[in-house]
Amino acid sequence: MQWLSRRVLGVLYNEIRVLGAENFPAEGPVIVIANHGNSLVDGGLLLATLPRAPRFLAASTVWDYRPVAPFMNLAGAVRVHRRQDGRAHEGSLAESFAEAVALLASGGVLAVFPEGRTHDDPGLLPFKTGTARIA
Repeated sequence: MQWLSRRVLGVLYNEIRVLGAENFPAEGPVIVIANHGNSLVDGGLLLATLPRAPRFLAASTVWDYRPVAPFMNLAGAVRVHRRQDGRAHEGSLAESFAEAVALLASGGVLAVFPEGRTHDDPGLLPFKTGTARIA
């Protein structure tokens, strides 16, 4: 997925600069927190630029977009079944958080957009509490 993200973003952008990549841990658990202003581009940027491939927490509704669903599966995204989406019957937050905790316990990288949704507001939205509960 990293290779694909790099190729697609290479077509969309002339230059992507990453500052501080040398500070990213080479091993061990990592939680990456990012704002979510550009829908799917945000995840692609993280996949393309992080030294280690992250898995994402993502609302289960993202899988409703059929062209996107295979990429979410390839990236190993963790489905979050949110009550406000009417998806609580498909799984629980506890199950989603347990999967995220297991990923971290195995030394993986978890990427989270703690605002809980994409938006075009100029600033950050209030953060949801899930990231803190997982940490």
